[in-house]
Parts: sequence; C-alpha cells; structure tokens
Amino acid sequence: LLSFCSPEVLDPATVCIAALAMPGVTALSLSADQLLLGCVAGSTVQVYSLPKLLHHQSDGPVHTLELGKKILQFSWCPNDVTTYLALTFDRELVQGSLPVGFGPLADSVECACWSPDGQFVAYSSGNKLLVTAPDWRESAFTVAISPAEDEGE
Repeated sequence: LLSFCSPEVLDPATVCIAALAMPGVTALSLSADQLLLGCVAGSTVQVYSLPKLLHHQSDGPVHTLELGKKILQFSWCPNDVTTYLALTFDRELVQGSLPVGFGPLADSVECACWSPDGQFVAYSSGNKLLVTAPDWRESAFTVAISPAEDEGE
C-alpha cells in the first residue's frame, strides 16, 4: 500500500514576498510582464506593484480603480500593461488605461478576452461573437451563433 503524508503547512509570511490581507477579493489578474497584480473586490480593483512588494518598498496598492459597478471579470492587455478590460455584473464591458480612466466598450456582454497579441478583444453578446478592431470603434468581424438545440426535443 502507498502511504501519503500531507506536506507541512507553511506560514505565508515566511515563504512569500508579501502576505497581504485582501478581504472580499473575487478575482486576480497578473499583467503579462508580471509587474502588476490587479485584485478585484466588488467594484474596486487594487493594483499592486510586484517589484515594490518584492523589495519591501510598499505593501499598498499603486493604483485604485473604482468602476462604480461590481466587477465580474478583469484582465490586462497582453502588449500594453497599462490597459485593461473589465466586465461588470450588469454585463457592461469597459476598457481603461492607467492612470487615465475607463469608458464603456459594449453592453449585454457575457464574456470577453484579449487576443494573444493584445490588438483585438473578442466578446460574446446575445447570439453574436464580436471581435473589435484595434481602434475600438467598430467590429473587425461578427459571427452569428446559432442557438443550441434542446437535447430533450
């Protein structure tokens, strides 16, 4: 028989670069360059600098984003670490930039993601998949998605 022993439980304060209290955090997003960590709690994103945490220069956020609506999803642009997308619980997709601010991109959005090169955003809305053009002003293309047929019929 194989025997399994649980590993020793370690104290985060002794093995991590930082141990921060983050009550209510529902999502995390690490920037592509691994320098910024976005921590979502309600309608707020606290942005931490990992180098500042590593070098014990600061354990506080370097930016605080208040979107005014509870956030469901948050992600950094892969090629511009100051640019982000957020999807709110009322299904509004917003795009923003540090420290400038944010603006609405689309309504009635179910989910969204960046392209690997950060030049496009794909998102679903209703029965459509849309891919935005780099200037955010119009869709590069739209794909109509047929509703799934009910297996019970």
